[in-house]
Parts: sequence; structure tokens; C-alpha cells
Amino acid sequence: MLRIHDPEYKETRLIKLGVQHLDKKFLQFADWINATYNVQILNIYVDVLNEDYTRVQLIFDQRSTLNQFFTKDRFTISHYKKNKIIKKYEELFKPSFSSILLLIYAFEPLAREEANTKIPLKKIEAFKEKYKDLLWEIARYGEHVTFFFYTATQMKQQSKSGLTKLFKQEYFNILKPLDQFNYFTIDNFNSVFDSKENFDKKYNGNWRVYYN
Repeated sequence: MLRIHDPEYKETRLIKLGVQHLDKKFLQFADWINATYNVQILNIYVDVLNEDYTRVQLIFDQRSTLNQFFTKDRFTISHYKKNKIIKKYEELFKPSFSSILLLIYAFEPLAREEANTKIPLKKIEAFKEKYKDLLWEIARYGEHVTFFFYTATQMKQQSKSGLTKLFKQEYFNILKPLDQFNYFTIDNFNSVFDSKENFDKKYNGNWRVYYN
């Protein structure tokens, strides 16, 4: 799984910014992918794993592009397309390792995650302090945020009162200036509301269990 601290993400980020360009040796391969699937690839990153596999990572801009390559479950690359892409790669580069691991990612969700993680902790703490009588915790996970009320009753009451919409808007106002690639809108920004009561009862107060 691609992470925001991985070198391939950092390289793709520079390409997206226009500071760097796709490696020239991959241009023909990229042109073939773009023409074959009517897409626009952002980066191609290739390395070797354990001297057994050539890992070929195709990185596109937006996550919607991935629908071209994945089956309906959104986790499995189409077997036909996977084999076709690998065959083309072998034809162009004749890799010395017989096994090729093909991975396909989108830059967008990772850039959204990076923007979310860049919100200074002091701003999160100030938000919590402002609503300390109602808000137990603000938990960031990837590109998402979860607001925890103390009780389930509070959560239901404030949902009816419209305070949850206010929370979302105020958090979005903090997040948006950090959205360097303009991926976030108030409509596609995913905010979740929960309660400490539910967190303790259903998940035994365990963050790992909660996010699994």
C-alpha cells in the first residue's frame, strides 16, 4: 500500500507540482497506457523487491480513474488488464526478473490525507477547547475526521440542532488552505460523528479495533 512518506509518493508529488517530470524511459509505456485505456497517467515507479519481483507501480491523479482497472469490489485489478499491461511492460523493458508485481494507485486520496495530517495539533486542540462541553475527541485517520461527542444522546441532539454541520464547516475552513492540489470540497469532505460512549462500549476504547 502506498503511503505519504514513501519515495514514490514524494516523487509523484513533485511531478504533480511540475517540479519534476515522468522519467523519459517510461514515456512510451505511459503513452501506450494512456491511449489504450483513455486515461492520463501521472507517474510510473519501478523497483525490485527481494531480488524476486519487479514492482511496477502505476500512479494516476484521481481515484475515479482506478475504476478503469479494478473489478467491482474496487480491490482487485482486472485479470485481463493486468496481464495486458504486464505483457506490454515485458515487451518494452525485458526485465531480468520473471515475476512482475503490478500495483495501481491514485495520488488524490494520499494528497488529501497529507493535507489533513498537516493541520497543526494546536488548531485541533483549540477546536476541542471551544466545544469542550460536548466534544471529547477529534480523530484524524487518512483523509477523514471523526468528531466524538461524549454520549450518543449528545450526538443525536446536536445532529438535529445543526451543530454537526457547523463542526464540519469549521474543520473544513481549517483544512482547505492546506489542500495544495484543490481536491477537497465541502461536499466531498468526509466527516464522521460518533461518541465516546459508543467507542468504549463497542470497541473497548481501542483505536486499532475502531479503525479496522
